[in-house]
Amino acid sequence: MLEFINKIFKIKRLTEEEKISITLTLNMSYSRVAFL
Repeated sequence: MLEFINKIFKIKRLTEEEKISITLTLNMSYSRVAFL
């Protein structure tokens, strides 16, 4: 999961705010999948 996130960051230079929002979004969606 973290490798996937790191690839996205390397492909596109993101601002710190964008990184945080994307990380939070992925964590939320990942948590939903885990609970299903």
